[in-house]
Amino acid sequence: MLKKITSSPVLLSLLLIIMGIVLVVWPSPVISAVITLVGVGLMVGGVIAVIGWLRNRDTTVASYSRFGSGLLGIVAGIIITANPIKVASFFPVMIGVVILITGIINLVQSLDLRKMGYQRWVIPFILALVTILCGIAFITQPITALEIPVIAAGVMLIYDGLVSLWVCTRK
Repeated sequence: MLKKITSSPVLLSLLLIIMGIVLVVWPSPVISAVITLVGVGLMVGGVIAVIGWLRNRDTTVASYSRFGSGLLGIVAGIIITANPIKVASFFPVMIGVVILITGIINLVQSLDLRKMGYQRWVIPFILALVTILCGIAFITQPITALEIPVIAAGVMLIYDGLVSLWVCTRK
């Protein structure tokens, strides 16, 4: 039995379960860490580009482009690492605006269906209202909107780890 527990598939299963629990229990810090790593990556890439420009100091457009993109990467990296949650919350707000606009369009279309005499216009009307509410939720609660997929991924990792652990210990 000890040999089964210390085998690689069992350890991998336990690692999946632990990672899943971390994602479910602490989604915001995980999001912040990932965004911060992106910011650090941008800064490192920017520094490498600037150093490459300083070494060659060509006067070509491509060389100045490398220098400019390097500086932009450094600045963007600093902004991202200084405010990872604010940066991360920008994306759900953009998605929320799109969802809200789509919901409003669907609402108008459902009212047009009513005017045309479509008997089941209430179904698209209700769905449009739900869409509008989802858009508002994304706009007003961007961090929660980000956490939901992270938590879902955590649940899936826990599930996958438990299934793998069960299968590994049955051999």
